Amino acid sequence: MSDPLAHFDRWARPLRAAASGAKARWLLLSRFGFEFLGAAVAHEPPVVWLVSWVAAVTSDGRSGDASGLRMPLPTTVASRLAAGDELGTIIDDLFGVTASKQHTGAVGLLTEGFVSRTDAFADLVAMACAPLLRPDLYPQGDD
Repeated sequence: MSDPLAHFDRWARPLRAAASGAKARWLLLSRFGFEFLGAAVAHEPPVVWLVSWVAAVTSDGRSGDASGLRMPLPTTVASRLAAGDELGTIIDDLFGVTASKQHTGAVGLLTEGFVSRTDAFADLVAMACAPLLRPDLYPQGDD
């Protein structure tokens, strides 16, 4: 498994770049853009954890990040991840579904629906917005 935080930074960078570039039209219309990432992290091998991140960016280029949702993944998932399989594919196989990462996600399936993927990311979206809502407390760039 690669470093998910480094992956998150590489993955959220285009969203941040879009805020100041020609691709920003959708941001200008909505004022905010969000990216979501759920990743498996081996913090305490052999236990592999599901961890989530959110990046938020405004049309003027301000940004905020948040992370949370740490839960252990089943050992069968961990062994397949170690073999190079992708989390979404493993969860789909385990539960006999397709495209789970576009629907309930691993968290929804593993908790039998007690926590939905949407619910799991909702608090992270709010937390990622803290620097955008309180720029007086979170200076960025030239601030």
